[in-house]
Amino acid sequence: GLVSRDFVEDVNAVFTDKYGFDAFYYCPHHPDDRCACRKPSPGMLMKARAEFNIDLRRSIVVGDKASDMALAEAVGAEGILISSDRPDRYKHSRCCTGIKEVIEELIR
Repeated sequence: GLVSRDFVEDVNAVFTDKYGFDAFYYCPHHPDDRCACRKPSPGMLMKARAEFNIDLRRSIVVGDKASDMALAEAVGAEGILISSDRPDRYKHSRCCTGIKEVIEELIR
């Protein structure tokens, strides 16, 4: 991976404790490993779907990279791209300039 597992798990523990997240999924592999869990491959979402009975077609993937939007499209989810650009190339995606705008979009 790009950062240590301990770092990822420490950061995720803060979100779990502070905000009540149910689970975190991350890919521990290096990008060159070509695993099934590194985005845009849907491995992490398939694991979450199995654990929580999630309907991915009624789900939203929020991210700041093309791989996040490709992941959303691969599983039939809606994507919300966080970017100052508003590219039209992601047909299933909305674009927001920051997390505050994402939250405002989601509560409408």
